[in-house]
Amino acid sequence: MSAVLRRVEGVKVASACLAAPVQAAQQALMTQLAGQVQRIELAGRVSASAFGRTQRVFSTGCTSLDCCLPSGGYDSGTLVEYFQTHRASSAMILALTAAREAMVATAGYGVFIDWSQQFYPPAAAAMGLDLKRLIIVRPCNLADRLWAIDQALRSPAIAAVVAEVEHLDDRGARRLQLAAEQGGGIGLLVRHATAQRHPSWAEVQWLVRPLAVGAAHRQLELQLLRARGGRMGARQRVQIHAVHGRIEQVLPSQPSASTQLAAASHALAGRLAHPSPRRNPSARECSA
Repeated sequence: MSAVLRRVEGVKVASACLAAPVQAAQQALMTQLAGQVQRIELAGRVSASAFGRTQRVFSTGCTSLDCCLPSGGYDSGTLVEYFQTHRASSAMILALTAAREAMVATAGYGVFIDWSQQFYPPAAAAMGLDLKRLIIVRPCNLADRLWAIDQALRSPAIAAVVAEVEHLDDRGARRLQLAAEQGGGIGLLVRHATAQRHPSWAEVQWLVRPLAVGAAHRQLELQLLRARGGRMGARQRVQIHAVHGRIEQVLPSQPSASTQLAAASHALAGRLAHPSPRRNPSARECSA
């Protein structure tokens, strides 16, 4: 019986010794596969030189968001999707800000598909959009809306197209992606969060959630859902400045000097109320 137990214990020890090398090998394999997937994804992008253009990168309008993307912004000739949890999430402001950056970088035109007919020019001008180079399109139905987006993206004179799209099948999504590649601008699509389940050919996808906080500026949380070679799953907290409308990163709040002083005073009061017991000098001498 004791011999059987020794054999069983020996098997357990051998299994424990083998577990660490196996886990290390699995981890190394996963790292290697992740690198291969990233190289395949990056190689799968259609080169801009195939259309006789120079590849360009447009800022999102916020430095912290740019840092989440592999190119430091949105690549020209691609689609970007902003998924909003509800209409008050300010996803459209993010899209218009990115369109402004593309228009400034290329001196091209922008197209806004005003499906709901709620576009307010003074607010757009306050954000820095050049209204003289912004084309407003108001289609009558979904088919006309998708046709207008497609035709605008195919034009090399258009730097960015902003539109709100609810329903988009695989064929329509692929068509818009090819149109963006042909024209060289960027398509900025605002969609409801439930559309994440639908087919998509977007290069970058963000999930936009509003934060209900008592701040002077509107605050949002963005999660990066898709970006080839980017920081997938990265979360950024930003705010839309109430005065100039710029998008800024919200840094973790630091306690004020008064708060730190109050905490130190509370800790000192606790130590004075419950002092640590002193050792008896005679006992120390005896032990010596």
